[in-house]
Amino acid sequence: MENINLNELTFLLNTSKSLTEVLKKLGKKNNGGNFRLLKKIMKENDLIFLNEKNSKEKYEKSPKKCLCCGKILDYEHRYNKYCSKSCAATENNKKFPKKAKLFKKNNYPENRTYKENDLHCIVCGKQLTGNQKKYCSKKCKSMMYSHTKYHTKYSKQKDENGLKTKLFYIKKLGGECSICGYNKNLSALTFHHLRDKSFTLDSRTFERCPKELLEKELEKCILVCQNCHHEIHHPQYNRENLEDK
Repeated sequence: MENINLNELTFLLNTSKSLTEVLKKLGKKNNGGNFRLLKKIMKENDLIFLNEKNSKEKYEKSPKKCLCCGKILDYEHRYNKYCSKSCAATENNKKFPKKAKLFKKNNYPENRTYKENDLHCIVCGKQLTGNQKKYCSKKCKSMMYSHTKYHTKYSKQKDENGLKTKLFYIKKLGGECSICGYNKNLSALTFHHLRDKSFTLDSRTFERCPKELLEKELEKCILVCQNCHHEIHHPQYNRENLEDK
């Protein structure tokens, strides 16, 4: 490749359709090494492939511009959208802004005084310091996470599922307190274990526990209201017994 006649190479560049064809006519293998050497020789001797020359002239008539700053892109960078990495970053940051910027001074009362680049806690509005970007403390962060839409929706759904299951088994056990007949409020009705208690039957258990285990546990229970349940467990606090003393 080094001992190429420049006149012959110029002629081949002007008559061939591609650089692959040029290499073929020179009797060289079409591989990466020869291709790079050919490009190097062309650059050193200011030789331009005819098709490339035509396309370069067309490009110079209507060049492409950087989408951020409007600077004209070189022919070598004609397939790029931006002239530099900083322009690319600036443009991308407009599409995906940092979360902290969403919670600047406009989100807080007008009677407060702010500096231009001040950031404030998105929960309590306190001014952030150091590396803080959204929350002023762990307390505010935990408050925010416990009240997000996702968590609220999820916990509400779980509660609803547990209540539906509880209602189903309350109806199965008669639908009212087996001692006094109370049946108004679902939260006031509970299950009293007569023997071998394995686990407590609450809304969380009704939501998570498998059906077979629930039914096995409910066989040991009777349905009672909260008042009767407390009387069963704490007979020593009956008013009659205490007043006699």
